[in-house]
Amino acid sequence: MALLFCSLSAFAQSEWTGEDAPEPGPFQGDTGEAMLDPTGDLSKMQDGPREESKPTPKAAPARTRQERPPMKVDDGIAPDAWIDDESAEPLAPAPKPAPAKKAAETKAPSIRLGKIVNGNALVYRSANFDSKVVTKLEPGKSYPISSKTVGPFYKIKVKDGVYGYIADTDVKLILSAKEQEAKKKESAEKKAEKREERQKKAAENRAKKPFEFQKYRGLSLTNVNFREETMGLRPTETLMFYGAKFSGPDVLFEGGYVDANILLHFGAPKYYGDATGKSADGMIMLLDFLFQSAIPGSEKSMTLIGFGPMLKYSKFSVALPVAGKEEAYELVDMSVGVVFNAAYAYKFDSFALRGEIKYYWEKMQYTALGLAVQFPF
Repeated sequence: MALLFCSLSAFAQSEWTGEDAPEPGPFQGDTGEAMLDPTGDLSKMQDGPREESKPTPKAAPARTRQERPPMKVDDGIAPDAWIDDESAEPLAPAPKPAPAKKAAETKAPSIRLGKIVNGNALVYRSANFDSKVVTKLEPGKSYPISSKTVGPFYKIKVKDGVYGYIADTDVKLILSAKEQEAKKKESAEKKAEKREERQKKAAENRAKKPFEFQKYRGLSLTNVNFREETMGLRPTETLMFYGAKFSGPDVLFEGGYVDANILLHFGAPKYYGDATGKSADGMIMLLDFLFQSAIPGSEKSMTLIGFGPMLKYSKFSVALPVAGKEEAYELVDMSVGVVFNAAYAYKFDSFALRGEIKYYWEKMQYTALGLAVQFPF
């Protein structure tokens, strides 16, 4: 009976598999003393207690973080993003060191030097004009004072053990060279900011104004079909004049739209050299001031017509043969008249082009054709 039971036990033992299978153990008989070998071999039956089974060896412990080699950056993982074998979750990177605190800003000293600027500088016992007067200080001397005021007073040290309060109008803070430079820099920055703000505001206002209400100034080139009466002749020659043009409302005085021009030509017309056989030199100046009627064509264009007074001034140096000798002459002429014009102006983003035709009427009559580039102001 015992042999049959032992055989069944051995067969069941052989059918168990996997890590959960129990380790083979001894079989105890009815007496609890005899034990069979798990294989069922009766010859190996022995008396006495069963030997303790040896524990299953444990797996080697996982290497610690210090023992593991660092991961490569090429793997797409930061060097300090270690992976724990058991949790398979990245460990948090080491905390970054806290940034160093900025050095505390240098505070202004609480005691400064002040220079007495008034001849009747009184020092009071307290910060009150009705309090008792401690002493009177002479102008030009310097004393330690507080950097901040107490109402309209500075606290002042007259001498060791003697303190009081002096009106802020009687003393002036003495600034160091560094403080003076900083104050100048701050003042210059404020002036620059105000200037930029004014320019920006002026530009915005100009952009909002219609073209015919904006003021422009610029340079002009004018071809004048110049004509004059000289040497008993009335010669004509086309001359290039360089000039300045000012256009718009309220240019020289408050009022309507005007156009002012200054035109200069350097040199003498060729007909002086042709008549004398000698080279001539000189200059011509044309001044005019026109009252304009502006006719808007579109948001960026307009047509103008007008008239106004003009002034011509010319001075030439010529040489004439007299009794076999050359004598130099100065030919000076000045005349006033009227000028008429018709112009067309077109405005771009930052400048305007203006073309015009003029008709001068003075001693002689002549025409001109000009082009100007102008900028708003």
